[in-house]
Amino acid sequence: MRLAVAAINGQIEVTIKGNEPWLEALYRDFPLPGGTGEAALLSGVLKLRVEEAGSVHVTGHLSYAPIVSCSRCDKAIAWPLACDVDVRYLPEQINDLEREKNLSRNDLDAYFLDGDEVDLEQLITDTVELALPSRFVLADAKGERCRVCAVSVADGRVYGAADDTSQSSPFAALKGLKLKQ
Repeated sequence: MRLAVAAINGQIEVTIKGNEPWLEALYRDFPLPGGTGEAALLSGVLKLRVEEAGSVHVTGHLSYAPIVSCSRCDKAIAWPLACDVDVRYLPEQINDLEREKNLSRNDLDAYFLDGDEVDLEQLITDTVELALPSRFVLADAKGERCRVCAVSVADGRVYGAADDTSQSSPFAALKGLKLKQ
């Protein structure tokens, strides 16, 4: 979803219910049906406020529970997310400076306007992708076992064939090389 800065007219509030067609690209990233837990469509409210020099400040909150694969047992699980959003969209001409610029804290959470439009789809996708951990394991209350497959999460080995016990180094093949001396 793209909003023109001129259409914001000071401040606007965007309510996301999860059934918007422009969210389909995000939903394609998490295609696993079913699973453990309750999957939920993305929902939330974003407030857009035009600030000085044509920048736009976006704040709000997003909730989403995508279906992902458990890193322990590879079963489909819902992973609930609750994300606060606080970013700025800056006009592109600010980026044209050829000299070094000292960045302030406000510059670190910035996107650039695409022409004169705010791209909310990209913002939402980035927010969700960055909120997800690199490893998905639903641990029990004690943090000892996977709630899906009940295997110890302390075991470094993740899903795979039971007879896959090879722990060879990726450099093991180099051991067999004979170098000329």
